[in-house]
Amino acid sequence: MRRPTQGFTLLELLVASAIALFLLTVIGSAITSTLKLQARENQNVPVQQALRASVEVIAQELRDAIGPKIIYTDMNGTGVALPTALRVSSNTVLTILVPQPNSTFTVTQPVGYPSNIQVAARTSTIIDQGSVTDSAAVSQPCSNAFSGSEFGVLYSTLSTTFQSNASRAPNAFRVFQAAPSLPCVGNGPVVLNHPATPLPTLNWNPNTYMVEVSPITYYVDTSTNTLYRQLAGQTAQVVAYGISNMAVTYLPDNTVAGLANCSTPGTFTTVPGCAPRSINLTLTSIPQKAAVTGAQSLTASQIIFLR
Repeated sequence: MRRPTQGFTLLELLVASAIALFLLTVIGSAITSTLKLQARENQNVPVQQALRASVEVIAQELRDAIGPKIIYTDMNGTGVALPTALRVSSNTVLTILVPQPNSTFTVTQPVGYPSNIQVAARTSTIIDQGSVTDSAAVSQPCSNAFSGSEFGVLYSTLSTTFQSNASRAPNAFRVFQAAPSLPCVGNGPVVLNHPATPLPTLNWNPNTYMVEVSPITYYVDTSTNTLYRQLAGQTAQVVAYGISNMAVTYLPDNTVAGLANCSTPGTFTTVPGCAPRSINLTLTSIPQKAAVTGAQSLTASQIIFLR
């Protein structure tokens, strides 16, 4: 005689349902968390790429910079005004002096050299007609490099007293702006006029040059979270969107006699007092889709060692 088939009791069904519901809740929660994390990471990828690319663009121009590398307050001497179109570097602004190709000119020796090595304070400087070149370049005249209102750097690379009352060697420099119209006058040795930026007395040496530079300023507009690159006197261009902050600190180069705030501390400073040996650059970004739960600021940082 067959026994009647037995089913699940009500209690067993309730327990099984509770277990199944718990497992479904755990699995659903895990899937939801994974999807949120993936969405956040996918959102951050283009921002991280923009940060890294922007840092590298700035770093490369810093490596190519000449003379003092950047614009800072007392680079032409304590209390001496700089050309008005130039923005001074700070903790949030960075102005880089990038040399133009084939635009370096030798400053001619003073009359009476070598018994006389001093070039008097002046609003014009006598230079060679043709630019200094390497084997792959063709010399160009002063008028091609300086046609009006261009910026330049006067610098020296020899270990001598370069400026009166201040030992600026081995990298002595001054920034200047050429006259707005026909700054180069004469044939053979050329007079390069820079009346808006008079230069002090110069103790000349054979490695004294004037080179055309492009002052390039990087800054962040915090109202739009945009990183800009601006050539002096021109309209700013967008480097990257979604950048909320740029922080710059400076490690000063070797001590310069007679120049305030130029020393060699063991830590980076927020205000450059002289030409930097290296620069610590940090860009910060808030993800562009801030509505995603858990969105956080991202950063990219690099210490750039200057040649």
